[in-house]
Amino acid sequence: MNKVYQWLGIASFALVLSSPAMAASLKVKGLKSSLEDNVDAYLSAISKNDYSDTLRFQEQVKSEISQALQALGYYQPSYDYHVKGSGKKIAITVTVDAGLVRISARVILLLLEMRKMILLLSLY
Repeated sequence: MNKVYQWLGIASFALVLSSPAMAASLKVKGLKSSLEDNVDAYLSAISKNDYSDTLRFQEQVKSEISQALQALGYYQPSYDYHVKGSGKKIAITVTVDAGLVRISARVILLLLEMRKMILLLSLY
């Protein structure tokens, strides 16, 4: 009977350790629609078990966010990174300003050509 209580104690302890209340969390603020969706997709590649308050993890998060935003044409985001708590009981909040979208030279040339065509058509 002692063995049963011992195993129940170990199982209870394991459940407490794996409970969501003890898990680290990561929240990104400041983005909308497709930007938010893309950043969430990139960050989902990071295991929740890897969440930490280290500088290395902070750089990993910023790198994933930057890559997600670059895929949509945003090349100069700024970050405000906050960590509350310690150990596995941390809450990480990253507030992101995506910055301005970068338009490629090809798009600008296309717009100029369209403008010329509209001017020519308006003359007739």
